[in-house]
Amino acid sequence: MVTVYPVDQAFALHAGAVFLHSDGRPADALEPCRTALAILERECGATHPDVARVLLTLGSLYEELAMHADAEAALRQADDVLEHYARERDPSLIRLRVQARSRRAGLSRATGALERAELSYLQAIELADRELGHHDDVLASVLDGLGLVYVEAGRLTDAERVWRRALGIAPDDVDAQRHLAALELRRGRFEVGIPHARRVLDHTAEAADMAVLAALLEGAGRTVEAEALFLQAVSRQPDQACWWDRLGGLAAALGDSSEAEHRFRQALLLKEREHGPDHPEVAATLQYLGVLLAGLGRVDEAVVLLYRAHDL
Repeated sequence: MVTVYPVDQAFALHAGAVFLHSDGRPADALEPCRTALAILERECGATHPDVARVLLTLGSLYEELAMHADAEAALRQADDVLEHYARERDPSLIRLRVQARSRRAGLSRATGALERAELSYLQAIELADRELGHHDDVLASVLDGLGLVYVEAGRLTDAERVWRRALGIAPDDVDAQRHLAALELRRGRFEVGIPHARRVLDHTAEAADMAVLAALLEGAGRTVEAEALFLQAVSRQPDQACWWDRLGGLAAALGDSSEAEHRFRQALLLKEREHGPDHPEVAATLQYLGVLLAGLGRVDEAVVLLYRAHDL
């Protein structure tokens, strides 16, 4: 008979929890993660590094489930455990300390505490720079998170700076490329953003990433390319009303008024279904459709739509 040692059981439970989390099932991952934590605390002691590893996973699960108080407690406990190893120079322990501080920063950002998030990210970066060097892989994810804090604070130049540093450390960092593409779209620097968006699509075929590249191409005046990509995106996620709005505008720009009307009406249908007929989100599509119909000479229909948009 094979003997299963408790610590091995804990490692297996933790691995299962990590898999469930990556599979989009954080609620199912909670119980095996908690059980793994209890076993390791009992068998190895409450201050063992493996306890901190499980606490970091548990904190991420709680955060994804919007259980913010529980997430903060788990991440703080992980931080406290790792403080026992503050004088250790083992790179794996230092990376755990960096991750713990970074996870707490991410939670602060998620709850709107941007100043606290920035401070925690900067502490994690300072620790990694000092103990691991300026190009350790662990830094890339920390820099990605700090950039999001800067965007939410309106500090776009700082966001660009840290994401470009992340790419200097990990050139294939898809998150940094994705963030830079979205940043340049927001800035209206379409040609600058296009290469970043293309590099993202070298690694993924997500519809949202296709839509970002399509929007950049549209902004750069590359209408035919933009339309083709938006059509790919909506073929994968047909319920995205804002993409149908963009497709309507592209069809109008290409002179296909009939297709433009069809696409705007599809956007309208989706928005009314999701938000109700009186939601302000509906107003933009009503305006697009009204202007299109007015240009086609269908003035009575256009007036009804535009008055309704105005009321909303």
